[in-house]
Amino acid sequence: MKVLFLGNYEKGEVLQAPTIVAKSLFNKFSELNHQAIYVCYFQDGSKYSRFQKLFGKETVDDNVFRCGIFRLLGLVFKYKPDIIHLSTLEMFYVVLFPLKFLIKAKIIYTVHGLASYEYKHYVIKTRFLKLRAILNEYIVIHNADYIFTLSERISRFIHLFFKIKRDKILLFKNGITIYPGIIKNYTEQISTVKIITVGGIDREEKGYGFLLESLSLMKCQIELTIISSVNTGNKIFHKLSDNIRLKITGPLDNKTLRQEMVNNDIYIAAAKYETFSITLLESMNAGLLFITTNRVGLTDHFPKDFNQFVVNYWNKEELAKRLTRLIELPLQEKRELSGKIHDFSLGFRWEKVILELENKYSQILHE
Repeated sequence: MKVLFLGNYEKGEVLQAPTIVAKSLFNKFSELNHQAIYVCYFQDGSKYSRFQKLFGKETVDDNVFRCGIFRLLGLVFKYKPDIIHLSTLEMFYVVLFPLKFLIKAKIIYTVHGLASYEYKHYVIKTRFLKLRAILNEYIVIHNADYIFTLSERISRFIHLFFKIKRDKILLFKNGITIYPGIIKNYTEQISTVKIITVGGIDREEKGYGFLLESLSLMKCQIELTIISSVNTGNKIFHKLSDNIRLKITGPLDNKTLRQEMVNNDIYIAAAKYETFSITLLESMNAGLLFITTNRVGLTDHFPKDFNQFVVNYWNKEELAKRLTRLIELPLQEKRELSGKIHDFSLGFRWEKVILELENKYSQILHE
């Protein structure tokens, strides 16, 4: 099986979640007995020339190449992949679709977010960039042979909004790296509650207004840590309730983030809109007790007994009540729940997810 991955690719570990997932998919799949290459584009207009964007090619990493438009076309016809996997939403590979009748490969696109929704309600960009992203998404979704989605709610949305046949949409899980030595150990009762969450504080959909108003109902002292790429841009943080102490920390690499998580007691995903939430999953792998809203896509994968951790978005009293219950649990029960949460996360380890991906590829090729 020969697979060509297309998408954004950057070196380092402090990256946006879709890029981290795309790199991990490629790296883990490359460890199997298949051929795989990854192609990215000369994206930065201030760094790369127009000539490079059309005709350039350079080696970025092992079996990772940056290609201009015409070099991409040449590489596809030379490599002759069985599958072309569009790992992130980029504009450069739209040029493949007019030549699709010449390409025998099956084209798959993984949906990490929905530009048609996010750019309308949450993302602050120029009108031109918004229209370009929405048009790009429309072209990719309608021309890909299969769509991989991360949750049932996104599958339903794509089916209804884009009028895509349901059998073209396949559910696929994100994967995470496991750090066996970094697991929360609840050894003493919680007095000052240490809460951690992840997401840009300038993003309305992360639900920080809901989170802060809910925490203000609590009688206990709270230390709230937010991992965010920016530290300004949301006025709700200018005046906090007296019981809340806030710490905003810049983006961290995966392992450092996991270590930061276990220094806290509870993870809260307060989002109004979240297609999956890989950071919630990572906190679960760290064994943290957690609370999430029903708007987070990862909840579609939860077993029924995890409903105790799910609250309705903007029900502040419910969040405060659930949080109080978690705080007051006996230590033994905290440890038992922590173990169950950690065990659930193991179903998303890359070693398992990549074998599921290999199986999906095979099914698609032999349909």
